Amino acid sequence: MNWTRAASILLLLLLALPALTVPAPVQAQAPSISTSADPHGGRIWTDSWLEVKVTDANSRGRGSVTITIYADNTPIGSADLIEIGASGIFVAYFNVIGDAGPDIEPATGAPQNPLIEGANYTLIGPVGTTFTFEYVGPTGTVAADVTLEEFTGRLSLDRAEVPPFNNTVIYITFYDQDYNKDPTARDTISVTLNFTLVYKNGTEIGPASFDIASLLNETGPNTASFTATIELGDIFQTLNDTLVTQYNIVYNSTTQDAAGTSYVIVNLTSLMLEGVVPLDHVEITLVKVNNTDVTEEPSVEFVIKPTEGLITDPTAASVVSLESELLITVADPDANIDTASKDYLSVSVALEVNGTHIGDIVVELEETGKNTGVFTKRVPLTYNTSASVDDANDVLYINFSSVDVPAKVTVEYQDPTVNYTTSKVTVPVATYKPAISVEPASVFPLGEVTITLVDRDLNDKGDGVADSFGKVVARSDNITVSFGNGGTLEVEIRYPDGMVVTARAATAFFMFFEEVEPGRFKATFKLPWIEQGLEDGSKLTFKWTDSYSDATASATVTVVRPEISISLDRSEYPLPNDGTFKVHVTITNVYENQMPGIEETLTDDVTIRIVLWNGSRVNLTTISGSNMEETGPNTGIFKGKGDIDLAASLGGKPHLATGATLEAIYSYKGNEYKATAKILPHTAAISVNATVVSMGDYIEITLSEPDLDRDSASAESCVVRVEIGGSEYSTTLTETGKNTGVFRGVFRVGADRPFDNAKPATEFVISYSDEFTEQTSVTAKRSAVTSATVRVIAHDAKIWVGTAEKESPEVAPYGTFEIYYYDPDLVLDWESGAHTFGPGNEVYMRSELLAGLYVGGFTSVEGRPGL
Repeated sequence: MNWTRAASILLLLLLALPALTVPAPVQAQAPSISTSADPHGGRIWTDSWLEVKVTDANSRGRGSVTITIYADNTPIGSADLIEIGASGIFVAYFNVIGDAGPDIEPATGAPQNPLIEGANYTLIGPVGTTFTFEYVGPTGTVAADVTLEEFTGRLSLDRAEVPPFNNTVIYITFYDQDYNKDPTARDTISVTLNFTLVYKNGTEIGPASFDIASLLNETGPNTASFTATIELGDIFQTLNDTLVTQYNIVYNSTTQDAAGTSYVIVNLTSLMLEGVVPLDHVEITLVKVNNTDVTEEPSVEFVIKPTEGLITDPTAASVVSLESELLITVADPDANIDTASKDYLSVSVALEVNGTHIGDIVVELEETGKNTGVFTKRVPLTYNTSASVDDANDVLYINFSSVDVPAKVTVEYQDPTVNYTTSKVTVPVATYKPAISVEPASVFPLGEVTITLVDRDLNDKGDGVADSFGKVVARSDNITVSFGNGGTLEVEIRYPDGMVVTARAATAFFMFFEEVEPGRFKATFKLPWIEQGLEDGSKLTFKWTDSYSDATASATVTVVRPEISISLDRSEYPLPNDGTFKVHVTITNVYENQMPGIEETLTDDVTIRIVLWNGSRVNLTTISGSNMEETGPNTGIFKGKGDIDLAASLGGKPHLATGATLEAIYSYKGNEYKATAKILPHTAAISVNATVVSMGDYIEITLSEPDLDRDSASAESCVVRVEIGGSEYSTTLTETGKNTGVFRGVFRVGADRPFDNAKPATEFVISYSDEFTEQTSVTAKRSAVTSATVRVIAHDAKIWVGTAEKESPEVAPYGTFEIYYYDPDLVLDWESGAHTFGPGNEVYMRSELLAGLYVGGFTSVEGRPGL
């Protein structure tokens, strides 16, 4: 034999077979490189430290990595970056110097707070050089560019309009990467600023220099932003001190040249309020940093703009009530002196009662937050025997003897920046008559009602804050609940015979009124809170008495007692093959609810019996009262279930119950309550979705048999017989839902048990034996078998060489070829990919050189099941 040729053919055949599936390796994480100049456009200035960082998880634990450094794409050397612990993060620092070079050498110093020690270099090159830092890692190459280039700084302010006060704080920020010398620490610089006043007619006063020595601090490491604060008065004082001679400026003077060309700055308030100088804006220019002139002088400007302050709180314009808090809100951007902290302003509050001025208090309002320009304070309006004011504690005391006594509060704010204009709001104060309603109009003794109380007197904290209130009522106390100065709630019982009593508390409870909208409150009252018994037709009156006006409001509901009742879960019960099923009973009896808040059980049992065709009665079971459980606290509804076994109760003859009446009997205090239903058999029917199938098809089996619905509260299952090839099997069907009596199962022919025993060109039979059909009577049972037959058809297999679409009769020498096998009768999991056929389905190749080569593995063709 030519073993070389045979081996070649064998190799080609093996190459044609599907390859083993190997899990794909986890993708390696790519490295990255960054510098401290990245947030600043990749630029750095001379005599500054540069941080270079490489992150490479694949080099974790190596201790160091090496990078190559280029100057304008020309390599000038390398540097070692040291690892931080075993993190895979490697760092080095470079002191960048603008000089001849380019060159790299060890550094003599170090940054202030480096991430690592011992990796410091000096990087030298002419201004304009672009340095490239390249790292070649195990899984990739990364690089970062940094250009040695001077940065143009810029100035900014915290706001463009500032209030006209000497103590107004202005935050100046200077952003310049040139002075970000150390990316590991906060740098500090000194600057010189020039101030210039620009007037409406174009005239300028200034510039006057102002030094901020060592006051501009970087906001954080490597931010390149430096901040400082100055007060508005500093600007004018600087201009006065510097230019008094040149411009005839006298601070705090009121003189002005009649020609209007030479101006005299007076004090800041007069400057802005009296219009002595028509100022347009103020310019700030940065001229020196660290006592060195800057090449390009950045500047910024702002406007000194007075704004009228207004009392804006919407509740202040409406009537407020006694025992409330008057919310005062003033919006005045001028009082926002410092944008970085809360500021304060003052208003005066005057009280007048019955036409008499009682007094004034000065109230300090706090800004609602930083830089909001909105200021608030709540001033209590408190009832007292006589009217007065408490300036020390910001409280107004008002005396009311009736709702007719007029009173008012006047809030006044004088704005010092707008000619001392005044914003004033007068707020009437009054008491209100209450209104109350209760829903529903009728209620069970174990039910609850919703009380709605409307009383603007209780809207204490204004419309923006809830004024909910509540109080604990002790057990056995009269339900007369006093809520302090708010009012009193009293609950009365009027019995059908006309007797009226105050309700007492059966248990301690919390009476709570929740404010659902301004002055409107809701509360829930549960009738089991009442200790006394409530007869059918009793009336409950809920009475509210206002503490200020003594006005009252009341609402009444009627107590109704529901009838005791019993019910069953269905009107017709089945007759299963074994005669067993469950009965669910529901009893409504609010009188059995003795302990409010607790789920209870019944005192008396429930008897289940049947009445046969001859009138005789047979007890089937008893449901103990302790097993009849309340559906929830205070519902008075009890549920339980009993197990029925007709075969055991009727001497092994369940069919005697055909057409019988099932009764559920409940007795309470000598009265009997009954619910009934019929017991009727049904005829089962089995069906399938197809009577002719192929191997691998899905067969759906449905059995309609109401007699197997033994429990209406659960989805059940049943067993049917399956006969395949002379052998008997069984399979389980599941009820489609609770109380449907329809059972279903879906199976794959040739794969799912027991249908994995099916073969092509055979058939199988699915059957169910129904012991009690509709023809059953009390004299004899009538049984029947329901079945369905399914035929499995066979298909021819085919094998060829070529492509999935076309057979190729010839194969080139030493070439590769593909074998295709198609057989619909094979039930394989085509989604898994590769398949090996078992005995009876072998595929062999034969040639003049091979007696037979077994082909044991095939790969399914995507989108072509069976191929």
